[in-house]
Order: sequence, then C-alpha cells, then structure tokens
Amino acid sequence: MDQKNNNDNKTLKNSQNSILDDEFDLILRTVKQDKHIKRLEQEDNNSTKISHVTPQSSTKNTDNSGTRISDISTVRVNKNQLSHEVDFEKETVKEYVPSKKKTSQKSENIVYFDDFEDNKNSGNAKKTGANNKQKTPVSLLGSVYAGIIKMILYIAFVFVCVYFLSTNIIEIGNDMFAFVKEDRDITVNIPQDASLSEIAKVLQKNGVIDNAFAFEKYTELRMKKANLLNGKFLSGQVTLNSNMNYDSIRKALALQKVRETIKVTIPEGLTVNETIELLVSSGVGTRENYIEAIQNYDYKNKIVQNLEDNGYSDYRKDEKFSFRLEGYLFPDTYEFYNDENAVSVIDKFLINFENKFEDAFFETANEMGYTMDQIITIASLIEKEAGKADEYANVSSVFHNRLNKKQSFPYLNSDATIQYALKERKSVLSEKDTEYDHPYNTYINKGLPPGPICNPGYEAIVAALYPAKTDYYYFVTGKDGVTVFAKTYKEHQDNVDRLLK
Repeated sequence: MDQKNNNDNKTLKNSQNSILDDEFDLILRTVKQDKHIKRLEQEDNNSTKISHVTPQSSTKNTDNSGTRISDISTVRVNKNQLSHEVDFEKETVKEYVPSKKKTSQKSENIVYFDDFEDNKNSGNAKKTGANNKQKTPVSLLGSVYAGIIKMILYIAFVFVCVYFLSTNIIEIGNDMFAFVKEDRDITVNIPQDASLSEIAKVLQKNGVIDNAFAFEKYTELRMKKANLLNGKFLSGQVTLNSNMNYDSIRKALALQKVRETIKVTIPEGLTVNETIELLVSSGVGTRENYIEAIQNYDYKNKIVQNLEDNGYSDYRKDEKFSFRLEGYLFPDTYEFYNDENAVSVIDKFLINFENKFEDAFFETANEMGYTMDQIITIASLIEKEAGKADEYANVSSVFHNRLNKKQSFPYLNSDATIQYALKERKSVLSEKDTEYDHPYNTYINKGLPPGPICNPGYEAIVAALYPAKTDYYYFVTGKDGVTVFAKTYKEHQDNVDRLLK
C-alpha cells in the first residue's frame, strides 16, 4: 500500500515536473526569440557584444543547456564575436502568464489608425472590410455632402449671373442698334440747355430708347471723337422714330460746329519756321502744336516712312538747327478749317508732296546714287540760289559737278546754307559770315548739308533729278536777279567783280 502510494506520488511529481519543463521551455524559446530580434537590431547599429555568462551551476530551475531560467537577463550583440555565443546577465524574469487578447469597445464616430491595414496585410483588410465600413465617421460623410451642396449652389449662382448678364446685354444691344424695335414717330420736347443726362431721361420716358444710362454713356464717348460736334443739343419739339439707333438719335439732336475755312498759299522756298509763322498769322493753329506735330508725330505715309527708313541727321531733331520735316511741307495753296488740328494740317502738306514725288523720281534718285532726302536737299539749294525757274537746271549742274568731283571741289560754297544757319537773309555775306561755325555752313563743311534748307517746289525737285549737262562749277547772281555761270575760278571772279561791284 505504502509502496503503491509512493509510486503514485512519484508519478504525480514526474507529471508536474514535465509540465514545468514544458512551460520553462516555452519561456526560454520566447526569450531567445526576443533576444535574437534585439541582437539583429543592435547589429545594424554596430552595438556592443553578446556576452554569455553562466552563473554558478545549480540543479534547480535549469533548461537542457544547464542555464538557470531565473537568471536570464539582457542580451547584447558583439559584432566581433560569434553570433551563437550568448551571455545572460543577471536579471529576474517575470513569471510567464499566457496573454489574453484585450478588446475595447470603440466609439462609432471615431476612426482609429489601427483600423487601416498596410498593403502587406491586404488579406486581413478584406476580412475586416465589413467592420471598417461600419467605422466610417459620420463627420466625413457630412463634409462630403456639404461640399456637393456648395458646388451645386455655386453652379446655380453662376448660371443665374450669366442669365441676367446676357439678358441685359441683349436688351442694351437691341436698344443701341435698334435690331428689333417698332416703327413709329415720337415727338419729344427737349428743354432749353438740357444736359445729356436730362435728354436721355426724356427719350426713355417717351419710349424713344429703353436705357437712358446706356444712351448717355455711348453718346458721351461718341461726342468726344466727333470733331464736328460742339457738345450742344437742339431744344424744343423734335420728332424722332422709335426704331432709330443711338447714332441716328445723336446726329438728329446734336448741334454741329460752325467751321470757317481759311485759304493759305505757301510760296516755294519757305523754311519750316516761315511756314509755321504764315499759318499762325492766317488763324490756323498754334506754333507749339505745329512743332510737336512736325518733330514727333508718327505719320504713316510713304514719304515719312522713306525718311525714317534711310535715317537723317540728329541736327534735324533739334529745332535750334533745323526740323525733321524741313523740305517736305510742299508749297501750294491749301484750305484749312480755323480749328483744324496741327497733325491734320501737316498731313495735308505731306500727302501733297507724296502725290508730286512720283515713283519714277525714286528710281532716278537711286540710279544717281542718292536718297530721296539728298535729292530734296539739292532741290532746296537750287530753290534758294537760283533767281528764275529757267536757271534751275544749270544751277543744279553746278552742284552735281562739284559733288561728282569731291577731290577738286570738296566744298559747295553755297551762300544759301549760311543764310539758313544765320536764320536771317543778307543781301551780301561778309567773310566773317563764311567762317561761321555751324553744321549747315558749306564753306567749312564738305559735301551736302545735314538736310534741306527750305521747302522746294516741283520745278526745283525736277531740276535736282535731271540737271543740265555742263562744265560749270561756279555761278553768281547779280543785283538784277540774273545768274551767270563760269567754268573756272578766274571767270567766276570776273563775273563777281562785274555784277556785284
């Protein structure tokens, strides 16, 4: 009996020891796995060694390797030692208790980060898909619905604005241009000295127009651009038609300016300064406006474009010396309005010049090796030097002969260019005058002057293009207005002594 009890006790004890061994083995494997993971992490960071210290041997609480479980401690990795050498420092291991998965009830309206799975866990995500749908927050759905409602309201607002804007544009356009309006006569009474705003209200009240504000602004704009209108309107009873557009109504009501025409004859050979003085004294424009129009306005006709393309001297940009359009205010008889603006007046001169300077003239000038501006410069010298038109061709030949033999005759020695520089006309120039330091003085500056010295007429221009064929290199005009030509300097001096002394 006792023997049997002893055997039973031994069996029970062995069973208990086996259970303990299994639990210890599980703990050891768990600890080793955790320590192995730490070792791998610390190896990446070049951490310190794994040390394996075996405490004093004991038969209690040991695994198959003889290591006491209660003495297991932190594991450290040494990169230089073998990975299987492990040293357990003394650190008590807590009693193993099988973990129970704790679950907590989550709020329906809160989204947790652990509810979302990584791509690697897509399989698990599919399993929990139904649960995730239930966890979608109500606030997120509310914001989506609110955004959709806002977008719908915005689109509706845009459509309403476009509708009203297009409707107003159509109505104003129909009123302005009278596209669809009935045909009936309407008599309105315009008050004396009524303003444009008051007239617009009268027209709207009587059904001539539908929009007084649009009519007022449109008419203001058109009145500013209409030179013939003085900004005043008819008064009293006026009969209009309801199908008239704004321009027709404006023309029917607006009073035109009373414009006086002035006829002005510009003689050949006047300078720009002299031409401006004649225009101003005739009651057409002001000097300041003419200077601005001549020097700076961008004219689009062929003559000015040719001048700009070929270039001109900087002296002509400075009115102390000359003018940009000197030579191109074509002499003729013109009719101007007393209130005509300066650009319009100058443009009439230029258009007349363009009509007179034929295309063949450009070709001839090019064949001679001259630009248009150089031909006009020669023509201006002819105009000023010759006493009579029948002498133009011979005078032209003298200038061309000298220009063609620059080595022998580097200077044109034209008295007219000195007169232009002096800004006054002298019957006889002194020796001091011929030494006057000025870019237009051809006694001290070689070749042609920087530009024309007057506005030549048609005959002088033709003579500059088609000079007579002569051997003349000198000429002098006597007191009686007769011009005498010479081939040599001695002949010329004899002529001077005979005609001027």
